[in-house]
Amino acid sequence: MHIQNPLKTQTHALLLDRAAHLLDHARDPAALSWAMQNNLSVWLFLKSAAEQQTLRHGDAERILELAEYVIATTRDCGRIAPHDAQIEAFITMNRTLARTFVDHTSAHMAL
Repeated sequence: MHIQNPLKTQTHALLLDRAAHLLDHARDPAALSWAMQNNLSVWLFLKSAAEQQTLRHGDAERILELAEYVIATTRDCGRIAPHDAQIEAFITMNRTLARTFVDHTSAHMAL
């Protein structure tokens, strides 16, 4: 059984939260483009962590599915800014997963 490193889990949570913050506060096309690229980079990093089995098994499967969604959606957006609803979906997904990682870390630390 793999035990996830709490420090890595906190790092993943911080990266997701920061990506959500950047998306939420992008006010012009350049900032939005940068925020989308940053979000994609975070998800590529998480996908790599899941593939290398450095995440808990259930988390790894979920991350792989979500990463594929983020990658495909971002690629489909191309140079055109995604609709506000898509950005809101990314923000919600990032913040929800970040909270999940924090909750897992808190539960692990309580043991």
